[in-house]
Amino acid sequence: MNRISGLFELAIYGHKGLCTWLNWPSYISLVLLRPPLYIALFGGLAEFTQGRQAAGTVMAGMVVYGGISLLVGGAIQSLGNEVVFGTAPTLLLARRSMASFFTKGIALFPSVAVCYLLTVLSAIAMGWYLPLSTVWPLFASLMAIALSVTCFSLWIGTFSILVKNWLLPTAVVEGLIFGLSGIIIPRQALPLPLRVASDWLPVTHGLEALRQALAMPLTDGVGQQRLLMELGLAAMYGALGLITLGVVKSVCNRSGAVG
Repeated sequence: MNRISGLFELAIYGHKGLCTWLNWPSYISLVLLRPPLYIALFGGLAEFTQGRQAAGTVMAGMVVYGGISLLVGGAIQSLGNEVVFGTAPTLLLARRSMASFFTKGIALFPSVAVCYLLTVLSAIAMGWYLPLSTVWPLFASLMAIALSVTCFSLWIGTFSILVKNWLLPTAVVEGLIFGLSGIIIPRQALPLPLRVASDWLPVTHGLEALRQALAMPLTDGVGQQRLLMELGLAAMYGALGLITLGVVKSVCNRSGAVG
């Protein structure tokens, strides 16, 4: 119990201290206003130009993106700010560094859940068809996506400790996910090399599982396979993150400095 409470405190205090957007003006704009605006802008534009069916496909992508954009920025920023605020030795040299590493993503989940809820409600208000039978598949897809994006962002964020810059990694990750995972641009329209690359990005398989769940029950074998692939990517990137963190710790232990 003491270990659990210690990890909980580590997550909360680390989250508050390292995520500089945790103030009311930023929270209102990033968590409460931005996700519904995504739905209104991209969903409305898709319906106006391509019709209601295309709008539903786009809104499914924006429901996902409304939460993961917060995950990507929050996870990478919290790791990059370890250097900015001089707390990197606490992360790299502590015995619980691995636990601290993952809490940086998990601490974002409550805010991400609010983003998901607001985007879903906004999409429904704009005519997105969401029968009750798809609520559980929707939840399962969003959770799998959140896990894979968290692990991917933490892995990339580890490099920000060395380069002392979290803005560039954040922009690269958001650009890759937004451009290649099928959120807006259909993957079928991508050149073959980019389509193959998108298979290894988070969101891609979870989003396809979500869109299939809206068209048919998730008991369909293809939908289940997509979810398992998304969870497999989460495990792979989580392992890569731990390996990279170990390498960074080794470098810092030998050099006595971060970066």
